[in-house]
Amino acid sequence: MLLKSEKINTFLFQEVSPVANGLFRFFFGILIFFQFYYIEPYIVENLSLSKYLLKYDFFEWVKITSPENLKVIYIVAMLFSLFYAVGFLYRLSSIVIFLGWTYTFLLDVGHYNNHYYLNCLLLFVSIFIQGDAFFSVKSYFKGSWKVPRWNLELIKLQVFVVYFYGAIAKINVDWLQGIPLSYWLGEDFSLLGILSPDVSFKFMAWYGFIFDLFIGFMLYHKKLKFYGLIFILPFHITNHFIWNIGIFPWLAISLCVFFFNEELTKLFKLDLKQLKIKRSWLNAHWLKYPITLYVVVQVLMPFRQHLIKGETNWHGYGHYFAWRMMLADKQGAAKVVVYSENNQKLGDVQIEEYMNVLQFARMIHIPMQFVKFAHFLDKEIKKHPQNNVFGDIQIRVFAFKTINNRPFSPLIDSTVDLSKVKYKVMEKGDYIVPFEDKEIKKELDVLYEDEYLQFK
Repeated sequence: MLLKSEKINTFLFQEVSPVANGLFRFFFGILIFFQFYYIEPYIVENLSLSKYLLKYDFFEWVKITSPENLKVIYIVAMLFSLFYAVGFLYRLSSIVIFLGWTYTFLLDVGHYNNHYYLNCLLLFVSIFIQGDAFFSVKSYFKGSWKVPRWNLELIKLQVFVVYFYGAIAKINVDWLQGIPLSYWLGEDFSLLGILSPDVSFKFMAWYGFIFDLFIGFMLYHKKLKFYGLIFILPFHITNHFIWNIGIFPWLAISLCVFFFNEELTKLFKLDLKQLKIKRSWLNAHWLKYPITLYVVVQVLMPFRQHLIKGETNWHGYGHYFAWRMMLADKQGAAKVVVYSENNQKLGDVQIEEYMNVLQFARMIHIPMQFVKFAHFLDKEIKKHPQNNVFGDIQIRVFAFKTINNRPFSPLIDSTVDLSKVKYKVMEKGDYIVPFEDKEIKKELDVLYEDEYLQFK
C-alpha cells in the first residue's frame, strides 16, 4: 500500500528549514495586498452595479453584497494581508485573506484569470503550512522552528502543474506560429530591434512553450535549477512590462524560493541543529491522505478540457482551472432576442443594462453562460403579469465569434430557445455551432450589424 509506506512518511514529514516558508509568506503578503487594492474599484464601483452575475458551477450561492460592505471587506482583507506578510496572527490572517480573495474570485466569472485562481490555491495551502516559522513576528520573539517537508513539496508541485499544463495548452498550431502574438504586439514589433516581426512572434511563441514545458523539471533538478533561475527572471520580468497580468510575474519569481530552500538557509546562516521542532496536528501522518487528494485534484482537473470534443477556444468547456494562459485572440458579437411562443419578435435585450463588458466578453468566450443568462431573463420577464399575453416566450441568441482573425462564424444556433435548454456542466450542448477552421486573414472581417453588442 503506497500511502502506508514508511518512505512516504519519512519524505513528507521530515523536518526541514523554514526559510522558504517565511520568505514566500512575506513576498506573497505584499503582493496579495496590492491584488486586493487594484481589484477593489472594479468590484465595488463596477461589478456591484451589474444586474446579472455570471456564476461558477456549484457556486451560484455566492452573492455580492452592498458597495459599503464590500469596502469594509477589502479594508479588512488588506489589513490582514499586511499581518500575513509580517507573520502576525498568521493562521487567522491566512484564513481571513483566503476567504476575502476566494469570495472576490467566486463573485463572477467575468474577471476570471489563472493567477486569480492560483492566489486562491496558495492562500488555501497557507492556512495549513507553518508560514510563520521564519522571518515573522512570532519567530522574532520565540525563535524559528523546523517545518514538515510537505509544506514545501506541496507548493513546489503546484508550481510544476501550472507551468507544465500551461505548456500542454500551447500545443496548438496557431500559437506555435505566433499568430495571436502578432495581434497583441502589433505587426511592426521586433524582438530586440533585430528580428523581423514574423521571426519575433514565432520565437516568442516557441520560447514560451519550451520554457513552460521544461522549467518545472529544471527547478526540481539540483544543478539545473540554477540555470532555470537564469531563464525565469528575465522571462517573468519581461512579461510584466509587455502584458497586463498584474502580480503574476512577481508571484512566479517569489515561488522559486521553495526550490532553493537549502541554499537560502545557508545564505541566512541558519543552523538547523539549533532549531526546535514544533509538534502539532500539522505534523500528523494522517495528513498524507488530504495532501494526496489535493495533488490528485490539481493533476486531474486540467484534463477536463480533453474530455469534450471540439476546439476549447471555441466552445469553452474545460477552460477554467486548466492553466490555459493567453492562447488565442478572440473577438465576438451578440444580441439576445425575445420571441413570443408563436415566433413573433418582441424585442432585443439590452445586454449592457445587465452586465459590464468583461462579463459579456466572458459569455462569448464560454458560450454555455448564455444558457444561464437565458434562464435568468425568462424568469425576469415572467415576473410581470402583463407579459403573459405573449404565451411561453422564447429567448434566442444571435452570436458570432472569431479566433485569431478567422472570418466571424455563428457561435450559437439562433433557432434554439435557450430558456428551454437544460444547462449541463460537462456535456457540450447542441446549441453551440461546431467550430470551422477557416483561413486566417490579415484584416478582420466585419460580419455583424451595429445592433450587435461587440467586444475586442
